[in-house]
Amino acid sequence: MPRSITPVLVVLAAMVGGAAFGALTTSRLYWGYWLRVPSADWLVADLASTERFTVFACCDRPSESGRSALQTVAGVRMEGAGDVPVANLPAAMIRRGVPPTSDLAVPAPVLAAVREALDVAGVLVAGEPQYQYAKTIWGNVAIGRAKAGEELVLAAVWAGEVSNDHHPYYEAKFSRTDAGQLKLLDVRRYWWDFAGLEGFAHWLGGLAGAIAGLAGSVAFLVLRTAGRRRLRNTVDSPL
Repeated sequence: MPRSITPVLVVLAAMVGGAAFGALTTSRLYWGYWLRVPSADWLVADLASTERFTVFACCDRPSESGRSALQTVAGVRMEGAGDVPVANLPAAMIRRGVPPTSDLAVPAPVLAAVREALDVAGVLVAGEPQYQYAKTIWGNVAIGRAKAGEELVLAAVWAGEVSNDHHPYYEAKFSRTDAGQLKLLDVRRYWWDFAGLEGFAHWLGGLAGAIAGLAGSVAFLVLRTAGRRRLRNTVDSPL
């Protein structure tokens, strides 16, 4: 391989590596996942059957329940990293073959109980003072039975913005206590943007990584060349 090509390959490799590192790291830090939101299969893994499913809509829009609501929401396409994963739980329920057995709605107090349980556990993000809906949640809630027979409540909900256009998304699994309250078993939190950096944050991170890779590789090559020249001059100079 000609020596003139080697520096070019070093620079290209550093830029590609820097771009990949920057994009992946930014996505993980900003969205909470590596470029693509993980499936909700973990949430329904213990679910043997589903009795009720409801989509609690925001902004005074009517809620929808039952198998048709599940099918509709499962078909909502996520446009990429940073978009709200509305279909994550419904799609997992369909894949696992646990659609609701009735069209009965999940009672509205269950959504309030989900919010309270998440808040008590310290999961809900308070957000900046001017965002009063940061702990208000909407989304998908299912009630079913685990393989061992106990009742499970599954929630995949999103909340109001906690900073400019930046919203949390929660996936949570609950059981019921003897007193009828929800007990949080497991939870995962991701993020999405309504506008602004929606779908672009990781690309900006990738661009920054590529620039860093370019600068670092050029600096390395310059220093290596200068070092070789000094070594050559030392060897060639008479004693």
